[in-house]
Amino acid sequence: MTIRFGVCAPLQMLEVAACAPFDFVEAPLTEAALMEDARFWEFARRADDIPLRCEVFSNMLPEKLRVAGPDVSVRALHEYLAPAFDRAKRLGAEVILLDGGLSRSAPASFDMGQAWRQMENFLRIVQGHARQSGVRVAVCPLRRAETNLLNYVSEAMLITSLIRMDCLGVAADTYQMAMVSEPLAALCLAGSSLLHVRAANAMGNRLPRRGDGENYLSLFQTLKAAGYAGRVSCAGRYDHFAKEAAAALDVLRAAQAEAEI
Repeated sequence: MTIRFGVCAPLQMLEVAACAPFDFVEAPLTEAALMEDARFWEFARRADDIPLRCEVFSNMLPEKLRVAGPDVSVRALHEYLAPAFDRAKRLGAEVILLDGGLSRSAPASFDMGQAWRQMENFLRIVQGHARQSGVRVAVCPLRRAETNLLNYVSEAMLITSLIRMDCLGVAADTYQMAMVSEPLAALCLAGSSLLHVRAANAMGNRLPRRGDGENYLSLFQTLKAAGYAGRVSCAGRYDHFAKEAAAALDVLRAAQAEAEI
């Protein structure tokens, strides 16, 4: 069983991240999608010379594009997703996370039953674009302070299993799980639908660091029990990216070794 390690970073930090022995970068899709054409293709050409690929993208949607509520535009979603997914694939994407809180938050007065149906419809839209671009989409639950729709890994598992589409799966963020008191055991229940994991220090949502009070060994023991052989991103805020990202990688690799994965 092999775990591959990456780091969450903006595209402009790709070269810096390549200085540490990461296997991949997790970058914001909105950053690539909203670039002017000339600037994007120039960046893509430069990225070809960097020995690190953006295998995972997060921040799928800009805030103005809504998945739930009265302002959903199916046409606008299609017009954004097609070129955005193609750009992600050009940069090496294999998995794209649906993790934007505002875009999938329904207004307080909105019918939540309808909001869930809108989410299902959106996932069907995403499935088509994911298949066409040759990527997979992972639904990433977020804490209630960020969204009122899909807060638990168990909820993401339920909706993706009911839809039963081959390009859809689940992502888990240990910070978000901690904020809703969801146990790591939920990762075992996800099984083969678990496509990506982000590891962060729950105290302040910072990059992992030695002695930060987080039980990273427990995370990797759980991943081992789940039979997970995928990607884990170091996630969270930082003050000095290069130094703290390298330290985070050391912490996660040490926990992986201790868990004997």
